[in-house]
Amino acid sequence: KPRLTQLLSDFDRFISLLESSGRPVLLMLVPEHGASLRGDKMQISGMREIPGPRVTLVPTAIKLIGLPHPAGATGAAPAGQPSAQTGPVIVSKPTSYFDLFTLVNNLMQDNPYRPGATPLAGRVAQLQGTRFVAENADVVVMHDDNGQYLLKSGTDAWIPYTN
Repeated sequence: KPRLTQLLSDFDRFISLLESSGRPVLLMLVPEHGASLRGDKMQISGMREIPGPRVTLVPTAIKLIGLPHPAGATGAAPAGQPSAQTGPVIVSKPTSYFDLFTLVNNLMQDNPYRPGATPLAGRVAQLQGTRFVAENADVVVMHDDNGQYLLKSGTDAWIPYTN
């Protein structure tokens, strides 16, 4: 808990510094991978040899700093017009680097800081989502249509990945 508290405090201080610059900034936090802190039936905690969900499913954050906030914005807008962004947008569908870079490309093509720009929630809603597949030099882990994770090592057969 102390390390998490310090990390979040550092992020808060960094974001405050960016906000105080008065410049528009797109801040992205993308971890390399998780650490499998809890472990599972296939891999002990702290290891990363198998790219299982506890290692590869990591939170990512994007923050648009310096967006204009119209006076009296409540999140509601007249019919046919985008609403003002009033809080975080949570993405609950599976996404990947491809989706993340699609979103960044969209933000670069259609400036989110211009008046009347599409709000972040509208842009996120357009993302296609990506099916879970993670691999390293020898192991592939994927999520099938039945909601189960499968593992394949080298030329071996696919086996259920047990969390």
